[in-house]
Amino acid sequence: MQRRIMATFLGVAAICVTAAQAQEKHVFMKITVPQDGHVYAPADMAKITGVLQLPGKSDVGSLFLRFRVFAPRTPSFVIAQETLSEVSRLPVEKALVRFETTLKLPEGPGSYLLRVDCLDRRVKQYPDSLVATQSLFIELRAKAEGNTLSINSPQNSSKYTTTSDIAVAGYTTSGSVVKVRLRFFKNNTVVQETIVDVQQTKELVRSSQSAHWRLAGGIAGNQCAGPR
Repeated sequence: MQRRIMATFLGVAAICVTAAQAQEKHVFMKITVPQDGHVYAPADMAKITGVLQLPGKSDVGSLFLRFRVFAPRTPSFVIAQETLSEVSRLPVEKALVRFETTLKLPEGPGSYLLRVDCLDRRVKQYPDSLVATQSLFIELRAKAEGNTLSINSPQNSSKYTTTSDIAVAGYTTSGSVVKVRLRFFKNNTVVQETIVDVQQTKELVRSSQSAHWRLAGGIAGNQCAGPR
């Protein structure tokens, strides 16, 4: 019994030391676009942006970014797409690296894992060469006949207070969408409605196959009784 307790304490100590070492290095990565669960059309061109925070005197000349899209397979993931980018060629401001790339997505519909790794080529063995990493899931949906529209946020059964502002984000397979109408219903009655010109929305991203739109604060909670 004493051996089991001692092993538990040793495990906790090891985790704490690792976390402290990570904080000393001040390494941080964040994918800003897309968000987790974002929906694309198959074979679409996905814009990936983010930031990488490094220690103040890092040698960025040996660092590179690896963008990968993984397809879930049993028993592990399979690389579906990959592209690389040299960190030294990216804008660096006070050890903050802003990265942006475009990656062609797979042609098959389904859920995929998008992962961005920062690696140091001076270290030959993986995972020792891994400086920072972040991953999220994206979904590819086949284009149906006609135009389709999907809401990414909020998700089904999301809960809000009566004064919450609801940020609405969505996706359409039509590249010619001009306006989006947002309606809030309560007991089959429209309690609030807003129409947005997506062509004037700064966050609008267009490609040859699809249009993505994001409307921050599309419905103000203080004007209607939101779901609880």
